[in-house]
This record gives sequence, structure tokens and C-alpha cells, in this order.
Amino acid sequence: MYRPRAWTAQAPVHRVRIEKIRAGKGAKVQIRAMDGDEEGMASLVAKTTLKAPWAERDAWKSDDQRYDAAVAASVPALRTTAYQAAAEFIEAIWQRSNIISIGHVRSTRGLLIVKDLPAAQEEFGAELREVLADPLTFTDRFGTLVAPWPAAERWAAQACRTHADAVARYVAAEEAALRDCVVHGRTIASTPGIGAVLTPEDCADTFEDEMAVLAVLRAWCGEQTADRFDELAALRAEVTRLGVIAEEAIEAVRRAGDSRAADALRYRLGLRQAQAVRPDHPRYDDCGP
Repeated sequence: MYRPRAWTAQAPVHRVRIEKIRAGKGAKVQIRAMDGDEEGMASLVAKTTLKAPWAERDAWKSDDQRYDAAVAASVPALRTTAYQAAAEFIEAIWQRSNIISIGHVRSTRGLLIVKDLPAAQEEFGAELREVLADPLTFTDRFGTLVAPWPAAERWAAQACRTHADAVARYVAAEEAALRDCVVHGRTIASTPGIGAVLTPEDCADTFEDEMAVLAVLRAWCGEQTADRFDELAALRAEVTRLGVIAEEAIEAVRRAGDSRAADALRYRLGLRQAQAVRPDHPRYDDCGP
């Protein structure tokens, strides 16, 4: 089944016969038209224009119509912070896009794609179908559960609550990184040995937008969880600060000539004794007879 306008929803399709598949870069397929005004004519076409075996045309057309309707309802969400937050949860926090992914290409933009329903239900509960219920939710001919953005947003909020601790940790770390890069800039790794260098000004330009995405994730995982992690982060920072002050005080006592008192303070505070430098042992072949 051949659709000349490969990515145009509801565009006409034609019956063709594949005669040759050409390998290599920019590979194309030689086809021969089996109907229409060009019946009997041969041409080279891109693989993306060949959609399905002719015998499966009814099932394919049904999927095509349902995908088109779901995408149309989801496209307005693409530039929202909620959409970015859902994508960030799947790709950066949960990291299980082999089970559930969010569509980015033209034919699935804004859709939640449940590739492995049993695994998804094991992770998020048997009521997953209820969470994703929507007039535009459907299961395609391959058994993939597809949901439009309104259902995807409900799922994302529930998924963040299910993984609240992981979300809160991620939000805290990312917020600290964003604040740091506004001051110092950052390097984004890409291919080995190559990275994009962002100046503090570059980071400042996107700071508010990225913080808004983190705010959505924080809200989804629950205020109590987020507040608890904020308190823990503040506590860790305070413990670190006090530890530095204690170390400085102990060293001051030691420099004043009272090593015994310094060691006693270190012991009482539970600080580890600085590890002594061990002398190098001679190698076997350096030893005399």
C-alpha cells in the first residue's frame, strides 16, 4: 500500500507491487502501480511511503484515522511545561521508554504509547487502563495501547506519585545544577570528546522555562515528598558546613601545639582520623640478597 504523501493524514493510498529494494544511503524501493491513472508504471519511492501490505489495508486505515484524531487532540500540548515534564519523567527519571514512551514524531506527537501493557500494569497497577480511558484511547493492530494527551497527563501525574522519591531527588539535583550553571555555565556532553559549551548567559535564558518544568514534576510527586527532600537537602548542607567548621577548629588546636586535645575532639565528633601516608615498600627486585 503506497501513500505518495507519506505523512499527510487521510491522504489517498494506492495498490502497488514491490519489484526491487535498493540498498545503500538514501535507499529507495522500485514499485509498479497496480491501480489508478498510473497503473503499470514503475517508479522509485522512499520506504516511508509504503505503509502496509494491501491485505491489511482496512486495519491500517482504521489505525491511521484513530492516530490522526488522537494526535489532533494532543498537538496543542506540545509546547506546554506539562508535556515537557511528562517526557522528562519517562526519559530522564523513570528511563523505561521500552515500556511506555511519549510521541515526538509527526504521526504520534503528544501521544502516550504503551508498548508493553503487562509490564506497565505491573509497574503502575491494574487500573492503568482506567487512568488512560478516553474516547480517543485505542489499541492498534499491533496490540499497542495509545492514549491522547489528556489521558497521558493524568498518567504522568500518577506515575510521579508512584515514583515520588525518585522524582524529588531528580528535581533537587536538577534545580541545584540549573542554579550553578547560571553562575558558571555548563558543558553538555554529546559525542565522545565533543560537548556543547553553554555560557552563564545561555543558561540564564532558559532558566525560568526549565524551572517551570521542575515545578510541574514537584507538584505531581506531592508537596509533602518535595518538602521532605528539601528539608533533607538543607540538613545535609548544614551538616557539611558544621563539619568544615569542626575540622578548622581541630586543626587550629593542633597548630597551637595540643595534638592530644585535637585528636580527642576529632574522636568525640566522630570525624575520621586523617590517613597517614604509608612509606613506599621497596620492590622485590630492589631488595638485596
